Amino acid sequence: GYVVGACYLANPDSGGRRPRVGMISRTTYGGMSWISSYFDTLWSISSVQFVTTTTGFAVGDKGIILKSTNSGYSWSRQISPTNSYLSRVKFLHPDTGFAFGYGIVLRTTDGGAIWTKQTNSSNPWLYAVHFANSAVGYGISENGIILQTVDSAKTWQRRQSPTTGYLGSARFVSKDTGFVAGGEGVILRTEDGGRRWNSMASGTSNFLRSMIFTNSTTGFV
Repeated sequence: GYVVGACYLANPDSGGRRPRVGMISRTTYGGMSWISSYFDTLWSISSVQFVTTTTGFAVGDKGIILKSTNSGYSWSRQISPTNSYLSRVKFLHPDTGFAFGYGIVLRTTDGGAIWTKQTNSSNPWLYAVHFANSAVGYGISENGIILQTVDSAKTWQRRQSPTTGYLGSARFVSKDTGFVAGGEGVILRTEDGGRRWNSMASGTSNFLRSMIFTNSTTGFV
């Protein structure tokens, strides 16, 4: 498993500031212990995904894109067409993947060798993205925004949403059935491929930041 993020060094620099550093940590012991496999004082890391047992990608500050080909033991920087913050990386298979930021969608079709900007840059900051298949995907953001793409993230259309709150996680368990979750315990469900979303009782008012399904009927937030 892997965790990513940023931290502050304990010892201040000559200006009295505690430097902020980006990191990727790796565990091979079921989370009982972790080791740092990437450490940098220039960029924080926001998202990581492995497309095979050995090949993974990470994104973060200033458009940084990293790639590992040895199960995360080391990382190399890839050429990125943007200097903007990238919040998510999402691969559909080892060749085709996306990186998302504020109004930014980057795409690769050759396993991360070349990344290009998609033509549509009018989207809000996508906090989470989930693809139901290779063409159809969903992006969510603040103010209850739910977007759908049917052309592999080339264009996005806004869908009806019953909430104006922050949304932070999305999962589809089939082509038509999906869920999103977010602030104040919000859980939304669609059964028609994202055209309509309905609120569900979550039993909590806490912020629901992450969601995962182990099968079509069993899920956790």
